[in-house]
This record gives sequence, C-alpha cells and structure tokens, in this order.
Amino acid sequence: MAEEMSGVVLPELCTIDQVVALQAELIAANSGAPPYLLDARQVQRVDSAGLQLLLAFARTVGARHLQWEGVPAALHAEAHALGLLEALGIVEGGAR
Repeated sequence: MAEEMSGVVLPELCTIDQVVALQAELIAANSGAPPYLLDARQVQRVDSAGLQLLLAFARTVGARHLQWEGVPAALHAEAHALGLLEALGIVEGGAR
C-alpha cells in the first residue's frame, strides 16, 4: 500500500496577506512524509512574500521532494524573474 502524499492547495493569491495561513498549511504538510505536493492550479497572483514562504518550505523539505501540479504562468514568471525556479523545484515545463 502506497503512502498518501502530503499536499497543499495554494490559494488564488499567494501574497503577504495570505502567508500566515499558508505557512500553517505548509507546516502541517511537512509533518507527513515526502514527496510533498504543491497544487498551484488556482494561483493567479504571487508576490515576493509568497515566493519567500514557498522558498523557505522548499529549503526545509528539499526541493527534490516537491512535486508541483499546475504551475500557472504568473507563478512561473515571478519565480523565473527572481531566479528561483530550480530552488523551488520547478522545471521549465512548469512542474516536476
């Protein structure tokens, strides 16, 4: 029997206003075993605070343990502009 993957559905807005709630979800997900699924299909906007939180999570669990689902153009573009695609475990096609 395969273990269930720990996952978080990212909100439409991954901005400074949502980081406290999102941080709580990421902490809870980290209590499970890798890999960790980040479902980004709903994300419409991300700011530096949102990216900083996602980067901290990626560094905590190890980017190689992240599995992204549905990385939208907005998230991909912001991460690319800041040179964070690899650190976040996002490959050029949008997800690993």
